[in-house]
Amino acid sequence: MKQIYLFSLFSLLLSCTSFSSAASTSDTTPLQQDNAETFQFSSAENQRLALKLGKTLRCPECQNQNLIESNSTVAQNLLLTVYQQVEAGATEKEVVSNMVSQYGHMVHYQPPFTAGTAALWLAPLLILFGFGFFIFRHSRQE
Repeated sequence: MKQIYLFSLFSLLLSCTSFSSAASTSDTTPLQQDNAETFQFSSAENQRLALKLGKTLRCPECQNQNLIESNSTVAQNLLLTVYQQVEAGATEKEVVSNMVSQYGHMVHYQPPFTAGTAALWLAPLLILFGFGFFIFRHSRQE
């Protein structure tokens, strides 16, 4: 019986880590970056920053794709806004702050830890500790 609990704990941990690594990867093909490459940047550094921001900001319409991967009109307009702000000399923090002020923290793939998001950040840990405590208590009773 103890082996079943250990196997289920191992399976839970494995599924959590594989889900988080799958959710954090975002591969973009060269076709998806065509919009970034057709916009004329004054320097390669501006282009790198704009591409980085386009990959790290979430589309407010589809929410499961970044601005570069999304084909929605909203994402394309935001991507153009990002490019224009970068070309105008805005820093990464300024562009992100502008997007957050317009769309909220949901444009981040990793929103900050605030009172409003505390439950979302702490729930996986509480579930894991609760499951571990349940297994510990149950194994001691046997």
